[in-house]
Amino acid sequence: MVLVFHDVTLSYDIQQTAKEQSTMLNHIIEASMDAIIAADENSTIMEWNAQAEKIFGWSRDEILGCYLHETIIPLQYREQHLNGIAHLSETGQGEMLNHRVEISALHKNGKEFPVELTISQLEVKNGSFYSAFVRDLTEIKQTEQELKLAAITFYSHSGIVITDAKKRILRVNPAIESMSGYCAEELLGKYPSILKSGRQDSAFYKKMWQQINETDSWQGELWNKRKDGSLYAEFLTITAVRDYSGTITNYVGTSYDITERKFAEDKIEQLAYRDELTNLANRRLLLDRLNHEINVAARHKVYGAVLYLDLDRFKNLNDALGHPIGDELLRQVARRLIQLVRAEDTVSRLGGDEFVIMLPATNKNLKKAGVEAGSVADKIKEHLAEAFDLHGYQYFLNTSIGIVIFPEAEEGADDVLKHADSALYRAKEEGRNTSRFYKPAMQQDADARLQMEKDIRHALHNDELSLHYQPQVDINGHVTGAEALLRWQHPQRGMVPPDEFIPLAEDTGLILDIGRWVLKQASLQLAEWHNMGACPNSRSLAINVSPRQFHQAGFVEEIIDMISAAGISASCIELEITEGLLMDRLGDVVDKLTQLREYGVRIAIDDFGTGYSSLSYLKTLPLDKLKIDQSFVRDITTDSNDAAIVDTIIAMSKHMDLNVIAEGVETQEQLDFLHSKGCEVFQGYYFSKPVVAEQMLNILKNDVISKK
Repeated sequence: MVLVFHDVTLSYDIQQTAKEQSTMLNHIIEASMDAIIAADENSTIMEWNAQAEKIFGWSRDEILGCYLHETIIPLQYREQHLNGIAHLSETGQGEMLNHRVEISALHKNGKEFPVELTISQLEVKNGSFYSAFVRDLTEIKQTEQELKLAAITFYSHSGIVITDAKKRILRVNPAIESMSGYCAEELLGKYPSILKSGRQDSAFYKKMWQQINETDSWQGELWNKRKDGSLYAEFLTITAVRDYSGTITNYVGTSYDITERKFAEDKIEQLAYRDELTNLANRRLLLDRLNHEINVAARHKVYGAVLYLDLDRFKNLNDALGHPIGDELLRQVARRLIQLVRAEDTVSRLGGDEFVIMLPATNKNLKKAGVEAGSVADKIKEHLAEAFDLHGYQYFLNTSIGIVIFPEAEEGADDVLKHADSALYRAKEEGRNTSRFYKPAMQQDADARLQMEKDIRHALHNDELSLHYQPQVDINGHVTGAEALLRWQHPQRGMVPPDEFIPLAEDTGLILDIGRWVLKQASLQLAEWHNMGACPNSRSLAINVSPRQFHQAGFVEEIIDMISAAGISASCIELEITEGLLMDRLGDVVDKLTQLREYGVRIAIDDFGTGYSSLSYLKTLPLDKLKIDQSFVRDITTDSNDAAIVDTIIAMSKHMDLNVIAEGVETQEQLDFLHSKGCEVFQGYYFSKPVVAEQMLNILKNDVISKK
């Protein structure tokens, strides 16, 4: 036997090395951060590493032997993939061969995601196979997108400031440069406080940084200052940026300019809460603040006050000098009131010439609150009484003030204002240019006044008003005329005296409707008597005209139309006006009286001697008669002053060629005295009380009234 020995040590070493290298290669493939996939010419998957499992979701056991185009190639790219593999097998060339390309791949769950792919071709005995190196680009693409968005955001219209942990500015975007007026170089290394406007105090910023330190963020509105010194408003969000250890590394401030919006809001607030003429608080703002103060007062048992102001006879100024001058006065009054009160007080204008001042609830003592409110009222009256310069015209103003201390009861702002208005009305009733405190009785009066106003309106529409007539006679008792006197027969209260409702009708403007009714009824009644032959043109019917009625536009035309419609002589109508009317817009008064007199209407001054007429006025007015007020007649036989006044009025009338009549004659002694002084016509209970139309008709027919 021949034994032949071959040394196979080298061959074994080669095999062992190849095995080790193969194992090492497998480890490398499995440890690769890229997916490594091998497939044959038919696109059958032959190799699939661990990263491929992670990226695509398919396990090695699930995927081996499957086709690439059926598993990881999206449907819309499959035909393109198969054509590319076929072309590669035939020509050995392809666009993706040995190149990095970005494509979309398909996950096991059906979602597409971006990958980077490199394909290599390997030749083996049985043909070719392809290896693919795939890297998931999802996170990279997201990061790129975030960076792109961050870049877009940084250069957007929103301002961005980035600081370090010590709040020094590291970077700003162009929007900040535009908003602030500073260039980036002027801001870098500085602190954001370079932009402070001073509109926010240190407490504001302390609270802001306290919130940032606690929550890592803050947002709100603030005002900053531009390089040129002008202010701008911004809505700012500050976010703290922390590193992996939780340490703050940066602060990022994002803001946008809201200056125009703030100005618009201010304008809206101006319209909603401010009086357009004076810029004072309007009723809405006053009620908001007053309700708040009432709640404070009730909760802390303290007292505040409301002062309700009315400018005495403001309407006279408006009518005499025009509304622009009146508006200027209101603006000057507003400025004086602001200067007189404290910063915490509220000054408001409710409309017209009505102002309200609210003193906050701070006094624990009711009496002290009253003293303070009274002192403020006195100070207001004193300062408003000083001359106002109205474009060269010196105007002196008196003020009536109603005062209420709150809270007197569980009441709201509307109730407090109502009480203050009641006190104001009492102040005006008691002579104006004064102040009065509210008392419960005042509210009762106000409620009664409101009810009276409603009743007057009702009376006008339900024939509750009527005219009575009081004869006017000469010394021999012959009837020379009559005066029409208004009466109101209330369905529950009975006959209401004129002095109880006429002043209210004047204040509310109802006197205009009442006046028209009186003129119409009187003229129709006069026409009826005339047609019966009981009232010749030598007799006149006196009709009272209120100042408000007289001053309304078209008054003269209304009288003329009334006379024409009734078909009576204008000389049968005698209009009685008061002395007070002569003090207001004298030029207009003279013009209207002249027109009426030229038409034939007679004019008399009623209650002469009780007003403040200047005798010089009498020379300019086209008058027919003076009527001596009954307050002088009443005591002429016992009071020397009244006797002297009556004597003077009669003598003056004679010298000025004016007729004179005395009203309120009730005794023979009064009649004798008046006649002895030269008075020829009389009116009063001594001859007749006011009577209804039927009774007056009989008196007119009889012609003579016997003395009582």
